[in-house]
Amino acid sequence: MRTLLLLTLLTLLLPLAALAQPQPHSLGGFAPGPTPLPLELPYDLSAIAELLIVGENPNPGPVVLVLRVDDAQSTSYATRFELERTVLAGRFRIRTAPGAWRTPSGRFLAPAQVVRVILNTGYGAAPVRIAALEAVPPLAFPTSVAALQFGPPEAPVFPGFQRVAPDDPRIVNGASPRVPVRRSGDHPLIGTGQRGVERFELPWPNGRWTVSLWVEDIGDWEYVPHPLQRRIRVNGETLSEYLHTPESWLRQVYFAGRETEDVQDPWTAFAARRGGLLSRDVTVRDGRLVVELAGNTIESTYLSALLVEPAEGGRAVLAQVQAARRERVVEAWPVVGPRRGGLPPRLTLGLLAEGEPARADWQPGAAAVPPPIIAPGTLGWVDVMLLSPAADAAPEVVLSPPSLDGRTLPAELRWGHWRYTRHNPSEGQLTLEAEQLRGEAGKLALQAGLPRRLNILVRVPEGSPAGRYQGRVQVAALGARLELAYAVEVPPVALPPVDRPVGVYHDIPPYAHWFPELEAMTRRGMACELATLRGLGLTGLSPALATPAPGEVQAIAEDLAVARNAGFGMDVLAYTPIKRMLEYRGIDALGRTLEQVRDAFAARRLAAPVWSIADEPGNPGSTPADLANLRAVIRAAMPGARVAGQLNRPADRQLLGLFDVVLLNAGFGVEATELARWRRTGPTPWLYNMPDVEAAAGFFLWRSNAAGYLQWHARAIGADPFDPTDSGEADVQLLPLQPEPCAPVPDLDLGLLRIARGLGDLRWMLWLEAAAAQHPAARAVLMELRQEIPDNWHRGEQPVFEPVAWRSRLATLARSLSSER
Repeated sequence: MRTLLLLTLLTLLLPLAALAQPQPHSLGGFAPGPTPLPLELPYDLSAIAELLIVGENPNPGPVVLVLRVDDAQSTSYATRFELERTVLAGRFRIRTAPGAWRTPSGRFLAPAQVVRVILNTGYGAAPVRIAALEAVPPLAFPTSVAALQFGPPEAPVFPGFQRVAPDDPRIVNGASPRVPVRRSGDHPLIGTGQRGVERFELPWPNGRWTVSLWVEDIGDWEYVPHPLQRRIRVNGETLSEYLHTPESWLRQVYFAGRETEDVQDPWTAFAARRGGLLSRDVTVRDGRLVVELAGNTIESTYLSALLVEPAEGGRAVLAQVQAARRERVVEAWPVVGPRRGGLPPRLTLGLLAEGEPARADWQPGAAAVPPPIIAPGTLGWVDVMLLSPAADAAPEVVLSPPSLDGRTLPAELRWGHWRYTRHNPSEGQLTLEAEQLRGEAGKLALQAGLPRRLNILVRVPEGSPAGRYQGRVQVAALGARLELAYAVEVPPVALPPVDRPVGVYHDIPPYAHWFPELEAMTRRGMACELATLRGLGLTGLSPALATPAPGEVQAIAEDLAVARNAGFGMDVLAYTPIKRMLEYRGIDALGRTLEQVRDAFAARRLAAPVWSIADEPGNPGSTPADLANLRAVIRAAMPGARVAGQLNRPADRQLLGLFDVVLLNAGFGVEATELARWRRTGPTPWLYNMPDVEAAAGFFLWRSNAAGYLQWHARAIGADPFDPTDSGEADVQLLPLQPEPCAPVPDLDLGLLRIARGLGDLRWMLWLEAAAAQHPAARAVLMELRQEIPDNWHRGEQPVFEPVAWRSRLATLARSLSSER
């Protein structure tokens, strides 16, 4: 290994003082400097625990730093490792374990054969200064401590711990196989483990010892391990024993993080509760420490890590390990934006201007807030902000819906739950947002200095008289009573209906696949959820559809019937059935199964969906199937069937001729003139996964000439639904999971409301087109908006949309045309 030189810039480091650890050493050949900073030398990093990057971001805002590592086999993007991390202004530290360096094609880099390390800023950002690039050796614990981490031998080990591989002779199994587990992402200490550890025998001195176990498999992608029966013992003492039903497991485990609203940092908000830490003082009498795991499935015998320390130490080593875990979590997940504001002198109510984000440091402003414009047949909302100088566990909030001349508009009250949100999966940053809107008024509470969003969703029925509707919000908290008036403006207009499918991808809760006995509850919940989506005005859907198999096709017909009965009569997209049929049984069984599906649809008079056959085939590491042959098999079994593909790269244009419907996003590039041509000649273009969902459902959808729009996702959950970091993708829940399948006031994400409001904007533009045929004033506005609304959208661009101003101009036109009658 190349000699490592002691770095002199140690003053920039923030070492964990509680842990005695060897000092990091600079990589040979490294010299401090601004990015881009390449290092091209052969390195053997197999003996180090972590690579530590220390630097300073001199820019006023966050910057994305990109680490690229090549080994001797790297020849392209798909064969090298890249890590993106957001660094805030000022000093920063980034850690990464060489054993975790995995390429997009799935290969792990060889740490002993690293040939290139490049640091740069992404997305055209200004340079940052790299002060140190250091190889961090493992920590050194006292000899009286055992620190063991279970899992694959090739996976990185938490500093100071030793790997226990599946073939370790200290594992004494009965019938269980030994299954090493490695989860995606960077989860300090708890990212690896092993199933099948029925008994682990550690030779250990007699005496009193503190034993700490991490026993939770945190899961990955859409899966959370769910043992219903489990017993964990150490030297005969029971640390944990339970017997769950599926319902109790959901309440106590799956939804455990639902009520948490901790804004201190990501560690306290969710990471600290992950891993299943159990700690107990036990006595060793026969020179052995014996850990026993048992339960109803192999998942019950999962063990991630074991720490043994002298009992008289007061769990000091455990505290050090937890502090080291916290340090790494906070480093890996910087929070962009405020987490709390100043304390107000008294309880304060104020209005949030339309389009303004709810910030954790919100303070009331002096300017008047104009009422939102909500046309008949559409919806909108008013956000009231409530700021308190002290906590109150049970404030009282009373909503008076907006009314005018004795006519009252339907209104629903929800409150914004502050949660850390991950938007871009690769950037590694979180923002604190209150956009998950909770419908349970009884669970609303106040924290000191943290504003509470009170969202008032207002629906304006068709035919409602024009005018300004007035409402009130009354709050009683901390012994004080406040009242705030609000208003909504209803213009004199009758908008045409939506003429194209606009909606979301949807799926059943992941746990429905794990517990068949919950199927009835899940199906009842799906009917309620689809009714909620349709009630918001959505017209398009990629519904949850069962995967058919030969002789088993009634479930997909039933699922499609549920969607159709909920009012989704336009084209719907079957996103998963084809790819899952291919995965489970191959193309040979596909034709026969689809013939049976065709007959099941015909028997129930169900219009067939559009079948997705390609999901972002241009991504690195993706190898498209023989799409032409696949399409031919589908059409042979279902004459007239239409097929679709989601395309997100410009190179995917070579595949356009294979599809009847193409779903495009900014990565592919959306250009209005191109889509207008396709509307005439084919394929039919839809939008999907757009950065600004309100614009994509409304003004941009109209201007782009797209024939539909679907947004990912009503429910796409990595693993734990309340931990945004436990998978390779961010959690997206436009329709958040709830324990009750049909809550009286369902939880909603603000993004879903934005899509619904965008649908109103689409209807405004359809009205304007019709009005322009008869009124010169409408023609003039139409020409102006055609110039102002962006017509193209490509990756990296941020088109400017002004929906509030455009909506106001359209309402002014409607009032003008109404007065002419």
